[in-house]
Amino acid sequence: MMTHCSIASSRHGGLGLYAIILILLGLGLATFVFLPEYNEVQNSIYILSCDDIRNQIQTAVDDYNINNSKSCVRPNAPVDLKHLQDKGYLREIKNCPQRGDYLFNREGKVICSIHVKGQSK
Repeated sequence: MMTHCSIASSRHGGLGLYAIILILLGLGLATFVFLPEYNEVQNSIYILSCDDIRNQIQTAVDDYNINNSKSCVRPNAPVDLKHLQDKGYLREIKNCPQRGDYLFNREGKVICSIHVKGQSK
């Protein structure tokens, strides 16, 4: 009789182990399926945010150049965000969400060092 109880107890524990393995397998599969989609959506949000910040900086640069005899554009150089803020053309300094740098391209337009694709170079 004691062997019968130990066998039943062993089977019950086995079902719990199978359930845990199935749950872990399901979580792994869900991660495999949904993680790339999550990363793609997150990257799209970063690009939109960076583009908005870049447009704000470009507007500040254009306003600065209209109101000053000396341009702040230095082709192929970083944008001096602190200078634009000190002069009142930017309310706050915002950075690219993926830590890119805002630079002037050869034509004097503001670009992001990371999100250069899709921007007018």
